[in-house]
This record gives sequence, C-alpha cells and structure tokens, in this order.
Amino acid sequence: MTVTGRVTYQAIATGFWGIVDEQGKKWRMVNPPSALCKEGLHISAEVRVLEEVVSIFMWGLPVEILSFRILEKY
Repeated sequence: MTVTGRVTYQAIATGFWGIVDEQGKKWRMVNPPSALCKEGLHISAEVRVLEEVVSIFMWGLPVEILSFRILEKY
C-alpha cells in the first residue's frame, strides 16, 4: 500500500512519528527510519499495516515503512 503525505511528530506520552496523508488519514509509523523523523517532510511510502500492535497511542493506523522517497513539496 502506498501512502503519500506529510510527516508529523506527536508529543503524546513518549511521542511518536506519523504521516497525515493527502485525504487527512493518519498513519502511525512504528520504528521509522531516522531519515523520516523530520517534521513537515513530504513523502511517499510503501507501508505494511500492522494488525496486532499493542500501543498506548490512540492516533492513526500503525504501519511499518517498507520503502520511501522524499518528495519536493506538499
């Protein structure tokens, strides 16, 4: 599955990185690559939805980043 959107940091509890896609849907990155941990970065990423993830965060669908590319502008 491909997700295109803006990277955002959420300072909830211990904090985490997510993506808000072009339709406003939220995706919570689980163990994201360090290259993606930059607020406002516009990316396109191949992701795998993680079905059975236990988390304290109630924000977005948990995903694993399989590959990504950084886009010029949002």
